[in-house]
Amino acid sequence: MVMQFYKKSNLPEKSYFKAMIGCEIRGHIDTAKQIFKDKVNKSNVKLAISEYEDFCKPRDDWKPIKNSYNGEYLTEIHEMLKKFESTKF
Repeated sequence: MVMQFYKKSNLPEKSYFKAMIGCEIRGHIDTAKQIFKDKVNKSNVKLAISEYEDFCKPRDDWKPIKNSYNGEYLTEIHEMLKKFESTKF
């Protein structure tokens, strides 16, 4: 159902990045990965990382969220973003 809502959506770019993170946190990893695939590119990956870190930042010293609602997924998208950012085109 989450994937269906995503496919029908028309949001501003930053909103997709927040939604991607929200999906990851709630365990909708397939939808989060689809948003990544569809929306993240070389020109906006820094913004996506910034939005990710802002969304997950509990205080001044940011660390990936682990052992929370769905701990095995809570760093996967961040790692994908960082890897994509470091890829040379």
